[in-house]
Amino acid sequence: MPDNESEAHQQRYAFVVYDPPVPSLPWLVVCIGPDGKVHAVEAFATLEDAQAKTSECAEDFIRHVGKAGVGQFPPRTSRKLN
Repeated sequence: MPDNESEAHQQRYAFVVYDPPVPSLPWLVVCIGPDGKVHAVEAFATLEDAQAKTSECAEDFIRHVGKAGVGQFPPRTSRKLN
């Protein structure tokens, strides 16, 4: 069980970079909410661009959450799974 509301909020949202299933398809940046639904998705040609967008989205989310008074937490980083 999370110690505080900020930790609970952090566990509910995920910013994920999905690998292309085949070389001709793009990398996907996905924001998944506490209800398991996709809140945003965007395609990128390179892993670097996808990771940069993930960081940008997480930082924007943190700023928004901070303004709402819920608290702040560090963005999760994504990595390529082999």
